[in-house]
Amino acid sequence: MIRIISFLIILSFPILGYTPGKWSHKDAYLFKKVKKVPNKEIVRNGEGQVVYVAEYEYNSDGKLITETYSDKEGKGDGKTTFRYTDGLLSSEEVYDNGGHLVERKDFQFKGRALKKMNVKDGEGRLLIVYSIESDGEG
Repeated sequence: MIRIISFLIILSFPILGYTPGKWSHKDAYLFKKVKKVPNKEIVRNGEGQVVYVAEYEYNSDGKLITETYSDKEGKGDGKTTFRYTDGLLSSEEVYDNGGHLVERKDFQFKGRALKKMNVKDGEGRLLIVYSIESDGEG
């Protein structure tokens, strides 16, 4: 009986350790060429009042290059910039409303498949390294 329980516990480690990546609805605008893209996203509360606004800019290939945020009064609240190398996302930089770098993500590809992402703080210290495995569909 102890052997069976031990076997089941050991067998469950890979399952319990599985954490799927958190992906955003905006990923299509970063990783693929999309023709119909939004220029603005408005977040409203239950009463219909504007809480937050994000405005988007795209390059000539239709890929997202800047996301600018503002609060309910329309005051700037930071931005995120995206850089591309050979058509592939190479970095994402998040800035606060004072223009100071808060976080940077560097993306590494093998061919056209995303394989690794390094997350650094505003001072360039490495915080997290993601290794990414995906099927043929990504």
